[in-house]
Amino acid sequence: MILGIIFCFQVELAKQTEEGDVSNYQANGEFDLVSFHAVKNVANYSCCVEPYPDITYTIKLKRRPMFYVFNLILPCILINCIGLYYGTSICLVTFASGLSVVTLNIYHRGVRGTPVPKVFKTLILDRIGKLIFMQFDTINIHKNSKFQVRILYFMFTCKQLYQGI
Repeated sequence: MILGIIFCFQVELAKQTEEGDVSNYQANGEFDLVSFHAVKNVANYSCCVEPYPDITYTIKLKRRPMFYVFNLILPCILINCIGLYYGTSICLVTFASGLSVVTLNIYHRGVRGTPVPKVFKTLILDRIGKLIFMQFDTINIHKNSKFQVRILYFMFTCKQLYQGI
């Protein structure tokens, strides 16, 4: 115990400046160093006669808000957009494949002698055709024949486009 008392009286803590030493401080992308203060304290405890000095360092840091924007928020948004893009692409490919199957099915049924239902003809050739600027005209191959051919042509005149077909 005597050695401890002698040792405590021999140690003298002294701060050299009011500010802490920032010569080894390395700048950080997440935080800014606002202040670095040093305060000397001397504590006397009831158990011991000798004083106990210490130096308390207070470091104040300020968090940079753009750190989270660039490292957390922006990547999450980009990942979400990429996922949305791929999901939309998959839906479009699925829809196009399904329509190809329907189109081939209608085409091959018509060749085998089973006529295409009138609802499909009206819906696809007349209604949807006008939406994509297609028009069909029906003509007879022979004057006294029951066979008719539908001729397809695209309507690309400015007058028709402005009239809203």
